Amino acid sequence: MEYFPNEILKGVIKIYPKSPTKIKDIEMSFMINEDWTYDDCEVKNKNNNNINIFSFNIGVCSFLKKPENTLIDLEKEKEYCFPFEKQLPDYLLPSFEFARRDCRAFLRYIFRAKVITNKNPEVCNMFLCIQ
Repeated sequence: MEYFPNEILKGVIKIYPKSPTKIKDIEMSFMINEDWTYDDCEVKNKNNNNINIFSFNIGVCSFLKKPENTLIDLEKEKEYCFPFEKQLPDYLLPSFEFARRDCRAFLRYIFRAKVITNKNPEVCNMFLCIQ
């Protein structure tokens, strides 16, 4: 997916708990990943590290009209959906991919979500749907 400066990112986090659990919030991270290779001059960069640009919390408590910092009970095998909307910073470079015979480059942005629980983070299956 391509992202551009000042773009408004809208989506839904869908959570399917494997067992009853309590969550505090959902933390979203927007990261950059870049890679480039120039074969003809033997310059190569293999940077597969993701660099965090910014993070924010969804605000599960306010979405469900609960007091701040309340642990939210999620039932086993039930779908929960949490919409989000965030404007991207104006300093971002647009994402791109470029390839030809002797050169390949890309600048990608990755959006990742993490459920903040009182237990191991693997108690939920989570899907991130960006509109």
